[in-house]
Amino acid sequence: MHKKLIFLLLLPGFNLCAYSENQWTDNITVYEYNPIELSYDPALPEYASYPKNKNELTFLINKSESGDLTSRYTLFSFYYNNCYHLQQLSNNTSISEHCNTAVYYLEDLLSSDPENPLALFHYGFILSHGYGKEKDAKNAMIYYEKACHIGRNRLISACDFIFSAFLNGEGNIDKDIDKAREHVNTVAGYGNKKYQNYMNNWDYILFRMNTEKEVNNCIESGKKPAECIRSGNNKMKKYNTKYEK
Repeated sequence: MHKKLIFLLLLPGFNLCAYSENQWTDNITVYEYNPIELSYDPALPEYASYPKNKNELTFLINKSESGDLTSRYTLFSFYYNNCYHLQQLSNNTSISEHCNTAVYYLEDLLSSDPENPLALFHYGFILSHGYGKEKDAKNAMIYYEKACHIGRNRLISACDFIFSAFLNGEGNIDKDIDKAREHVNTVAGYGNKKYQNYMNNWDYILFRMNTEKEVNNCIESGKKPAECIRSGNNKMKKYNTKYEK
């Protein structure tokens, strides 16, 4: 992802991220809006650009405190992208500071705009991964579902998280094939071609899941992995042509 480093000063009285000038320089990176955000709203960088200096950050904070919802989202995203990328890199001490600040602005936004799809999606993601909040997979599903059904085709990633959780049983979410199919049917009704394809090939999806389970059971039973995989692949080949059509 393209990024550029900038140098920012700590704002007087801004306690959510208690950095010295040197710490801010080392720990803050300005990333672009993430792909999910840009897929939902490609114009975000034009009307809600990230702060590039102290004055712009001060301006955003003041607008946020005055109730401007766009500024709240921009501040959330600005800190969240640092939170997310640091989580992928290391256990840097600044992670919690960035994540906590991101959560502060996100919760502030949701308190005034509880049906903001992007905010709902990211809150679900934060809850499912424990970025600035305690992990809570079941509560995360509530936010993913709201984001999916409000954002629809513009925020299909939220729908994907729900589908995968019900289909496979992930985190603290119980596997539930009936709920997975019901979800697929609902999202297909939004006109999403991927989910319409899932719906039309539901038998194949179940067959593939069962075949993968058989292969795993075969390997766990002590048989040669190559033989188990070959057997599974042979079964899958019989369905591939039908599914690709």
